[in-house]
Amino acid sequence: MKRHALLFSALFAVNLAYSQVGIGTNTPNPDALLELNASGVKGGLLLPRVALTSTIAAAPLAEHVEGMTLYNTVNTPGTNGVSPGYYYNNGTKWVKLEATTPSVISTSWSIQGNANTHADHHFIGTTDKQPLIFKADKGKVGFLTYEEDGNLFFGASAGRDARGSNNIGIGQLSLAGTYMTGSWNTANGVGALSSNRSGDYNTAFGGRALIANSTGNHNTANGFKSLHSNKEGSNNTANGYQAMYTNTNGNNNTATGASALYANTIGNNNTATGANALHDNITGANNTAMGFEALKSNTDASNNTAIGYQSLYANTTGERNTAVGVLALKSNTTGSGNTAIGEFADVSANNLSNATAIGNGAIVNASNKVRIGNTDVTSIEGQVPFTTPSDARFKSNVQQNVPGLAFITQLNPVTYYFDNQKMGKQLNESAAKNKPHPTATKQIKTGFLAQEVEKAAHAIHYDFDGVIAPENEEGYYTLSYSQFVVPLVQTVKEQQQIIHAQNLKTETLESTIQKQQALIESMQSKMEELEAKMNF
Repeated sequence: MKRHALLFSALFAVNLAYSQVGIGTNTPNPDALLELNASGVKGGLLLPRVALTSTIAAAPLAEHVEGMTLYNTVNTPGTNGVSPGYYYNNGTKWVKLEATTPSVISTSWSIQGNANTHADHHFIGTTDKQPLIFKADKGKVGFLTYEEDGNLFFGASAGRDARGSNNIGIGQLSLAGTYMTGSWNTANGVGALSSNRSGDYNTAFGGRALIANSTGNHNTANGFKSLHSNKEGSNNTANGYQAMYTNTNGNNNTATGASALYANTIGNNNTATGANALHDNITGANNTAMGFEALKSNTDASNNTAIGYQSLYANTTGERNTAVGVLALKSNTTGSGNTAIGEFADVSANNLSNATAIGNGAIVNASNKVRIGNTDVTSIEGQVPFTTPSDARFKSNVQQNVPGLAFITQLNPVTYYFDNQKMGKQLNESAAKNKPHPTATKQIKTGFLAQEVEKAAHAIHYDFDGVIAPENEEGYYTLSYSQFVVPLVQTVKEQQQIIHAQNLKTETLESTIQKQQALIESMQSKMEELEAKMNF
């Protein structure tokens, strides 16, 4: 008490005299109001120790006093929380005194950065085998495990129950599956691989990519909601917005393009390249679609190949079809085993089978038929002629009943103009609109009228395979002119038989005439002899 009185008196005297005061020294610094000197004495200045409540609250002062200095003894949470250390008041709040000189390093990392750090001594992290956790508003937003696990997670709840190793999850709820034992997974995006449990070697880039995957392995998803519903499917690759969105258990599929293989659930071994390629496929397998909306409507059919914009677009259940070219086989829905090569190459009906169309705009109108070129084609050329298998070993029920003259003599050869535009419309109205046909060609052609040939064959009950009648109202008659060779050969043979018979008759007649001539000559000779005798 006596000391306090003496100190107070000294300070009071200083205040009155405006002179310096020294404690432990008789010669205080002339610029200091008070100098404490501990020469020969161990001690220091002990400032008041108080418990602050926050940096913005004045307490324990009644109000903020600029320049007030003290030592805080407590920790308080929150944005304006405080921690033990020296604080001064700047008139509006408490500011913690931190080391700022280059020669001094604080044990805390400053939010404005630290200087004079050394890689061997200074770091952010743990000194035991516990994970390094980052939090925001008390919630975990970052998680780095000890190097033996090799896991790295950033984002709210990312990897929250990870038990596996070598996983990387970046984004809220990425790789956040319950009791997640999977390893070697990489997820980048909000919700990416968020349900994964035991799946390994999966890669997901994009929000909600592979979000439902649980046990599937070796999947790659790039794009928002790509492989969104996959649970157990493996070895799938999806690149693009909602690519393979619905896949659950399908395996070995590849989808590249927005919504490619979108509806696939359990279909396997499909490849879709292009936006909406194989979009509706559900269970179909072994399909290949390359091009925008190629095989778009396919649902359950398998073994189809479509290359080109909207090729095999409408196919639903048709199988083993091959389409190459823009809009190739676009009209096919249920037909199988069809082939179309060329822009707009197509079938005239949606349910044909084993039909082939080759060439730009070629339209085949019947099953088991090959059509080469569109109606603009004027010639089909090749170094060698077409041949037909004709080995006797493969033929049965062989009969020599081909009519000749009876059939050929009823045929009516004509010349004509052919209207390509009219035929184009008969083949396929939509195709004719997409690629207009020219007006009727003014080139004279020679041939038969198919309906007349059919009538001539029916008249003699001849099942002539040179006439191909239409299968429906959309079809049209065609003639196989090579088949006329056979009845023509028969006609020649019949004519030769007639000629031979006539020759035999002629020879007999000539022999008879010769004999009669010889008889006449003999009789004339005898008459001459008789006349000679009578003259004597």
